[in-house]
Amino acid sequence: MFLFGFLFSLAVMSCLSWLIAAYETANWLPWLHEPRLSQDKLFEIFRNAVTVGAALGVGITLFFSYRRQRTTEATQRITAEAQRTAAEAQKTAAAALELSTKQHELERERRQDAVVSELRSRYSVAAEQLSAEAFTVKIAGVFALATLADDWDRQQSPADRQTCIDLLLETYRALSLEGGGGAVTSAIWRSVMDRFRMHNRLGQRWAGGYVNFNGTSPESMLVALRIDGSIDLSQTHSVGAPFVVQSVVLARGGVLNFNGASHSGLEFRSCVFESGRLDLQELHVEQRIVFQQCSFNGTYVVLDDAARGKNIEFIGCSFTAFPNPIRNLTMRKLKFIDCEISTRVMADSEDPTEGIYRLMRRSVYPFDLIVRGSRFENGAPEIEPVSSPGDPYFPERMRSQHLQEGGKPESDDVPSR
Repeated sequence: MFLFGFLFSLAVMSCLSWLIAAYETANWLPWLHEPRLSQDKLFEIFRNAVTVGAALGVGITLFFSYRRQRTTEATQRITAEAQRTAAEAQKTAAAALELSTKQHELERERRQDAVVSELRSRYSVAAEQLSAEAFTVKIAGVFALATLADDWDRQQSPADRQTCIDLLLETYRALSLEGGGGAVTSAIWRSVMDRFRMHNRLGQRWAGGYVNFNGTSPESMLVALRIDGSIDLSQTHSVGAPFVVQSVVLARGGVLNFNGASHSGLEFRSCVFESGRLDLQELHVEQRIVFQQCSFNGTYVVLDDAARGKNIEFIGCSFTAFPNPIRNLTMRKLKFIDCEISTRVMADSEDPTEGIYRLMRRSVYPFDLIVRGSRFENGAPEIEPVSSPGDPYFPERMRSQHLQEGGKPESDDVPSR
């Protein structure tokens, strides 16, 4: 490109010099003109040629600069027009999308309204079935209402789901108080508990649901449940075999409530208490309360005034977090057998040497504190065994104070299973 530019400039200068010389000599062959051109004249010709060439170069440069500016402006105008067109297209597309979204939302609301209307119609039908005379129709109403609660749960409507649960439980309570119901109450119990199982056959769980069996005579077993809602068994009562809670996980703030219940006995087997609250306050049993192979990892356990005059036994249990240490002791015997304890289990007292006896004296029944085969780890306070006033190993001064307060020497022989 450099060589081409040099040769082009040389050619232009030569042509200009030839034209100016031809003009001066009035001859197309100025170099052969007689007399020949002088040195000064030749220098003047070349100088004029350079000046004209420079002027032409400047003009050409200005011309191309002007054209380039015009082209740039035209390109900018085209670009601006394209941008405006694109913006208008985006606005149009946005408006179309908004319209489509509104239409889709409207269609979804219509479908939702249709689904809700269908569910509410099903609720009326199920309620009528529950009030029928034939027990087969009642059972059909139980399963229909439980399935309806599942569908409300899929619709993410916990309030409507809870309405179905409440109707089921009110039916259960009414039949239980009437002393009948048999197959119907069993169907309700099974339908409700299936929805709290960790791995149920229905694939549907009532997470966070509230189940209220308060004041009824429920079935005597809870098996393989994950309670992250609330199961209220307060004021319930049963006779015969002990009430068994087996392989139950209490988690995510779940509540299992036996407050004020009355049962032959209460047994917890292989349960995991991770969170929430286990309420056994003022629980009355004819035999004992037993925790066997259970893990206490953070559940708030309330044992105040539980098993009055009977036994509370922890067998093969592990304690890693126990937010509510045991206090208000009214049981006959408190046992820790083969347990692993790595946290405080018994409540603190103002006087470490007399606190446990003070708690005993406040109770209606003196009791034995039995610790056998248990391990205390991670600096957990050890639990010292304590004998009742009827035991010869009970300190003499405590026996005297017990008698002065109106107590009577008793035998600690209490029948146990």
